[in-house]
Amino acid sequence: MTQHRSLPPEGKTRFYGFGWKIFYGFSEKTRFCDFGRKTRFYGFSGKTQFCDFGRKTRFYGFGWKTRFYGFGGKTRFCDFGRKTRFYGFGWKTRFYGFGGKTRFCDFGRKTRFYGFGRKNRFYGFGGKTRFCDFGGKTRFYGFGGKTQFSVLAGNLDSVILAERLGFTVLAGKLDFVILAERLGFTVLAGKLDFTVLAGNSIL
Repeated sequence: MTQHRSLPPEGKTRFYGFGWKIFYGFSEKTRFCDFGRKTRFYGFSGKTQFCDFGRKTRFYGFGWKTRFYGFGGKTRFCDFGRKTRFYGFGWKTRFYGFGGKTRFCDFGRKTRFYGFGRKNRFYGFGGKTRFCDFGGKTRFYGFGGKTQFSVLAGNLDSVILAERLGFTVLAGKLDFVILAERLGFTVLAGKLDFTVLAGNSIL
């Protein structure tokens, strides 16, 4: 069932509705495309683009130049910053962004991302991945399953190619590569470079 609502009188607003219970627009130059059902969209900014191809998706945008692309089911996206991009291709994905220039790409399922910093990038290709970032200029790449990653520092680059991995980083300026499975460690120092290959630590 397609339902067309009365759009706000503001300029250059486009609405494409193929679902049910869809659109709330309060901004200018807002585009919304929906192909599912029971989708909610709240836009309070300018030049916001939202495309949804799933069902039961919620989007809350309070920033500027925000893009959201959802192709899964039960996806939640909350953005309070500016120039944020979110690409969701999984299922039951949650994203909370409070910083600026945050990018989130999800291709798995049951992924949670919480960003409170600035210039954060998160790429998740696995299942049940959690990412929490409270620093600045942090990059996280996850390609495994059941991965947990928490960052409380800034200037961090990491690559995770393992499965069932859990670790905590409380330092800054850290570069590491993890290619092991079922690994757990804690780092409390700064300016540390190390590589873990199948459980062997090289410091």
